[in-house]
Amino acid sequence: MPSRLRPRALGARPCRDLGRAFRLAREQAGLNQRELAERAKLYPPQVSRIETGYAVKSQFYVWTARALGYDSILDLVRDVEHPAMRQAQALFALLTDEAKQRAVQHLT
Repeated sequence: MPSRLRPRALGARPCRDLGRAFRLAREQAGLNQRELAERAKLYPPQVSRIETGYAVKSQFYVWTARALGYDSILDLVRDVEHPAMRQAQALFALLTDEAKQRAVQHLT
């Protein structure tokens, strides 16, 4: 029985650092989750799932980033000051130009 629970527990919050970036961006914008949900045309629990790192549809991330005034998820991540975001930025800088373009196309 524990073996059935283990994979789910390991992948329960795969987007935790990305969620932190969204929460920090929302706080910097002076919005609460309900206000952001209204702007992004989502329900407040969906915004909560994004911010806590639970996997949601990728389009929800795009809509939420745009509701916060960013053109893409990458712009949001670049703008947020957090140690995990600096690490993500450093990794992004190591990508080839072609890989960066593919990542941008996927995240916008």
